[in-house]
Amino acid sequence: MDRTQEIRERAYQIWIEAGQPIGREEEHWEQARRDVEGAGTDVEGSEADKESRLDETLKESFPGSDPSSESQPGGGITGPGN
Repeated sequence: MDRTQEIRERAYQIWIEAGQPIGREEEHWEQARRDVEGAGTDVEGSEADKESRLDETLKESFPGSDPSSESQPGGGITGPGN
């Protein structure tokens, strides 16, 4: 398989994992390109790439603009003594 096809397939996988967002094609392509080109790096480099991707995924998964559960009706900690 040629490198462009590998990048295309990896970008598609990233897009699926990200929830199929619209308008982030270039970001996914660049991430896929880094993944494919970095596939031949040492283990430490690969781990750093994984952590970077995880950081990006977590940043997207937990936006700071979401209200805390305590601000929601019925939210917050409940139990004996509260």
